[in-house]
Amino acid sequence: MLHLKRMIMSYCRIFNGRCNKLKLIAILILFTILVSASLFHIFLNDESSGSVPQVARIKYRHRFQQVSTRNPDWGEHVASRAFSDRRTVVRKHAPLGNRLLHRDVNESLSVARIREYCNVPLMNATGEEGEAPPGYRLVNVQVMIRHGTRSPMYSFTNHHNPQLSCKFDNAAKSNNLIRSFIGAMKTNERRQNPNSPFFRWLLYPQRKLCGPSELMPSGSMQHVLNGFHFHEKYVRKWRLFGESFRGEQVHVVSTLYSRTYQSSIAFLYSFLPRFYLNELNIEQTSNLFCDERFVHSSCSCPALHRLKETVNVESLQFNRNNTRLFRLQKYIGNVFGLKPQQLPTMWAMMDVFMGYACNKVKPLPCNSNRKCIQPWVIAELWDLLDGYGVKLNNLKSYQRYSQVTMHPFLAKVLEQMNLSIKNRTKVKFSLFSGHDTTITPLAVTLGIHDGKWPHLASRIVFELYSQVGQKDRHYVKVLYNGRNITPDASFCQGHVINGMCKLKYFTRFVREEILQGKTYAHICHTNM
Repeated sequence: MLHLKRMIMSYCRIFNGRCNKLKLIAILILFTILVSASLFHIFLNDESSGSVPQVARIKYRHRFQQVSTRNPDWGEHVASRAFSDRRTVVRKHAPLGNRLLHRDVNESLSVARIREYCNVPLMNATGEEGEAPPGYRLVNVQVMIRHGTRSPMYSFTNHHNPQLSCKFDNAAKSNNLIRSFIGAMKTNERRQNPNSPFFRWLLYPQRKLCGPSELMPSGSMQHVLNGFHFHEKYVRKWRLFGESFRGEQVHVVSTLYSRTYQSSIAFLYSFLPRFYLNELNIEQTSNLFCDERFVHSSCSCPALHRLKETVNVESLQFNRNNTRLFRLQKYIGNVFGLKPQQLPTMWAMMDVFMGYACNKVKPLPCNSNRKCIQPWVIAELWDLLDGYGVKLNNLKSYQRYSQVTMHPFLAKVLEQMNLSIKNRTKVKFSLFSGHDTTITPLAVTLGIHDGKWPHLASRIVFELYSQVGQKDRHYVKVLYNGRNITPDASFCQGHVINGMCKLKYFTRFVREEILQGKTYAHICHTNM
């Protein structure tokens, strides 16, 4: 204070010659206002940039840009793309996550189950992919992913969902990683194969307002981060594509939805040694990922429809006389002005609520009396949904439905493995971009499902290894969201070796156990 007083007195002498007490007080007040305004301006700048800017070392290597930072919201290491010469640059870097989302922690995201499902892209993707003891060689990798964060699919009667932006805003574009991603997408626009079913489709979210079920910017970033993680594990560590990458080494399949197509593009952008869309052939598929070449029959399966009807009838009993659910429905109905029987299903309600929570829309839905959906309501609904999922997972008819549904896909995975072993294919990596309705039955069939609705941008990975110096010694490793679940997989229990399973057990599982020795055509066209 003494130094401050002396400084102000010196200003008085410069401008007025002398200061009386009132003038001194007025100058102090003015000085305080100016300092406060400056601090507030700095605070706003820091909030808009996500955090206090940090110096990060960016090393360009071919078209890769390695960015390291010590921000806990962003993680220890981020890989970013750039088309540039080899050089080392020091520049200020703002973390991605805080660019995409507000800095403060949303109350909804403070609920662990909500945070788990939203899978907000604030941290580097991590996992046990590509980990094997010495003496093994990685031969082939196949990945099934769920699309990233999307806008809601459902809505409440007479209630509009929040208007969400499906476009990177200017603050996000100032982030180095996002700017590089958008630049690469613009470079590759209209470079799809003219014969592709995805020709002229948007490569990334860029609409001002989202339509129903459209991928959002954060959904792209989830898979960009996944792709970087896989690049580190498979491309840099294992040299999966050898010394020279070719587009024919990658097999990509997506369902015919923009959210799955754009998710696959985001993943490939950061995963591949180079991203040139005209080198890639992205195929379309149904939600079942059935390929007639691998089931040796038509993919049409009437038995699946009958099984699904059986599951629907049997699962209706799960929540009958569930007073806890009824109380929750009554509360939600009061907010939306609807009777409990007018509400959509639990899954549909959660889909709407996650549109708010995952995108940090405030407040959660409210009525004219300011009675709102609270985070505890969503947490309670999640608990009921997870309980329902556990019961469904234990339902024999649902297990059978999942097995018949995913057998064609697993038959394709096995065939790709065998072709790789015999050197009869150039494909080293396969990416399948699907939905929760793909991930869940696949996890159920493998015996690794815990009943939880798969979080956004979930992944199931199949790795094929060979033992160096040993002929015909091949092993399979299965990972779910980065965790090695091979010891828990139904085909490998009691047969685990170094966290892997001999290929013969996976082969027997796919060819004999799933369909109990019958063919897909026989199962599909007979009464079950």
